[in-house]
Amino acid sequence: MKKRSPTRGPKRRPGPSGARQRAAEAEAKRKALEEELAAKLFLAESQIAATRAQAMTNVESIARDAAGAIFERILGRPADAAAIAAAVAAVKPT
Repeated sequence: MKKRSPTRGPKRRPGPSGARQRAAEAEAKRKALEEELAAKLFLAESQIAATRAQAMTNVESIARDAAGAIFERILGRPADAAAIAAAVAAVKPT
């Protein structure tokens, strides 16, 4: 039988307190990751909303231009810009 060197203590297995500590550390890491992901999700949703708003502005402008061109093509005279804007605004989704 081998003798253990005096500088080494007996081998120890991690007890319940070690398991609790690891579980607490894992929980803390999970919470930190959730917070980080929530912040990234909020930023992404904000960017999507801003992009959507800009796109809708562009669509509205294109719709006014197209409606005005169609009106002029059919009736042979320019359309009232305010009337076109009101008509486009009336069908704009909210």
